[in-house]
Amino acid sequence: MKNLLLILLLAIIVLLETSVLPFFPIFGNQPSLLLISLLALQFLGLARESYYGAFFGGILFDLLSSTIFGLSSLILLLLSGAVGLARRFAGNSPLILLLITFTASISFRVAQVFPTLNVVSFFRGGLLDTGLMIILYPTLRYLLKSVFGRRELKVGA
Repeated sequence: MKNLLLILLLAIIVLLETSVLPFFPIFGNQPSLLLISLLALQFLGLARESYYGAFFGGILFDLLSSTIFGLSSLILLLLSGAVGLARRFAGNSPLILLLITFTASISFRVAQVFPTLNVVSFFRGGLLDTGLMIILYPTLRYLLKSVFGRRELKVGA
């Protein structure tokens, strides 16, 4: 049941990202909701759900957008693993969370549109995703604690 809920949530996020958000750019960029939500899951200690979400969400994203099939899934899996390692070594510092979100966002954007490099657009997109993470992470943390009664996992556990 929990996995079905995760897949449904990922499907909604990917549908929003591929169909609605391109019509409402913020500072000329589209936020990467799938990446932000997967990073937030990873930072909350839900690594397994983050890896499953990276795989299935990336495949669904590739099916609905004009990217190479499997590329987004591979990139999201690599970024989710890197964030898991960084979380294990750096802890739960909010500054580290924002720095990792910024670098992961830029990496995801560069890998998606590799032949064309627009540094200003990547930087703005990274700032946009970092700003959205400031809102999403505390909200998910509150929902896990209050609504679902689950605590986030400690680093190294």
